[in-house]
Amino acid sequence: MNPYLLEIENLDVSYGMVQVLRSVTVRARSHGITAIVGPNGAGKTTLLRGVMGYVRPLAGTVKFEGRMILGRSTHLVIEKGIGYVPQGQGVFPDMTTQENLEMGAYAFRKDSRKIRELMESAYLIFPKLKERYWQKAGTLSGGERQMLAIGRALMGEPKLILLDEPSLGLAPLVLQSVYRTIKEMKRQGVSIFLVEQNAVAALSVADDVSILDLGQIRAEGSKEEILAQSDLKKRYFGLS
Repeated sequence: MNPYLLEIENLDVSYGMVQVLRSVTVRARSHGITAIVGPNGAGKTTLLRGVMGYVRPLAGTVKFEGRMILGRSTHLVIEKGIGYVPQGQGVFPDMTTQENLEMGAYAFRKDSRKIRELMESAYLIFPKLKERYWQKAGTLSGGERQMLAIGRALMGEPKLILLDEPSLGLAPLVLQSVYRTIKEMKRQGVSIFLVEQNAVAALSVADDVSILDLGQIRAEGSKEEILAQSDLKKRYFGLS
């Protein structure tokens, strides 16, 4: 049985004359957390956008549950069971918390009972959102908006969630809360594909780690295997 939920093979992506990704190969296991770490400008966001169909790669393959999804439109990728939380939280500021969550359940728009069930599940993971259900998303704190963006992605019942820099702009205590939520999502059976510039934060939850730098994978393995290499620990994680 194939242990990998997502398989990205030899992916090349360019923006005009600039090649951003070069032969990137990375896989995400079922029921695990895979972290892609690297400096700003490494190509991490482009990698996620390639999976979701927002950019068209020059070469390579992307498979989900063993089936090719490269070249499919974004809404079809979502329907296959992939949720996406873009960098910068991506909520609708003029909608309430509850309205934002309902937007994530678009696939179940004709099933009000299902939407209520999904809403209650989201509120169990994010009790703070239940307290703020009537507030406009634009009035929420940065951490609450990040939770709302993740909660909205969960409303589609994804098998895999792609998270783009969930630590961006968050205070340390809020960051800890968001990462506790990521652990809880894994506990509930959601697989997670996480890209992060904050490599230490990513290490706190990751099972497997790949290092992406200047558009290429420089190292990959389990968290323990990566941390066993002193040069990688110092260069990418700032650890001695």
